[in-house]
Amino acid sequence: MKKFSPCDICVEKKCPTNGKCKCKTCECKDKCQKYRGLSATIRITTKCTQKCSHCCFSCTPESKDMMTVETAKKIAMFIKSNGVSDINLMGGEVFCNPDYKEILSILIPSVKKARLVTNSDWVEHDKSFAEFISKFKNIHLALSNDKYHTNKYVGKAQKILKEKGILHIVPCKDVVNDNSIVPIGRAKFEYSAYSSMSCYCHNPEHFYDFLIDELGEIYKCGLGAWNYDNIESYVDGGFRERFKDFNKVFYSTFIPNCTSCVRSYNSLDKK
Repeated sequence: MKKFSPCDICVEKKCPTNGKCKCKTCECKDKCQKYRGLSATIRITTKCTQKCSHCCFSCTPESKDMMTVETAKKIAMFIKSNGVSDINLMGGEVFCNPDYKEILSILIPSVKKARLVTNSDWVEHDKSFAEFISKFKNIHLALSNDKYHTNKYVGKAQKILKEKGILHIVPCKDVVNDNSIVPIGRAKFEYSAYSSMSCYCHNPEHFYDFLIDELGEIYKCGLGAWNYDNIESYVDGGFRERFKDFNKVFYSTFIPNCTSCVRSYNSLDKK
């Protein structure tokens, strides 16, 4: 299996090693965002059991956007060929995709770590969900629990996951607030720090993140802006170079906030 160096994707201009370190022994390792490698948010569907006002993907119960099993297979090849270390599985709600079990069985084993975000409505809609998830040892669930969701089944979900020994977290409600909302999708008119003072992807924690949607389209923003390629071009490798080249240009451009970034992307998309 090909070995990948974190320095392959480095876009940090002030890296003290200038991209020539031995990562395992580097004194900067614990503070280095690129050391954890490429991280992909993968959207399985935009169909959801809820229609939240803050949703960056504008998910609804009526949506018919679904990832196919064939696309999942190509994404798994892309992951392995390009050294993606972890994935963040999202929707909508993944169980709303009728093929979710086969899709997750393809994607989760392809990485070291997987995270799945859910509103916990599977407690009511899919009784087999937790049992299915329990077979994977490299995954943890993040249960949404805030003012934007109904939170109806969070308590029951926690109990079930604990009984089955499935790792899970419930973010503190104080962490999820209006200032954490990114003005993309249905939240584009929401006011927050990101809409006026900062950019989500300019946080060093997100330098090496990107989104793959249900069609295999690749976006710079893990929340759905700046579509710049498709996995089809990189199933045999080469994405790390593309990722770095794109980011060199992206991060050399002054972008004051997420609102201006999304407007710029939308204006280019219409041309």
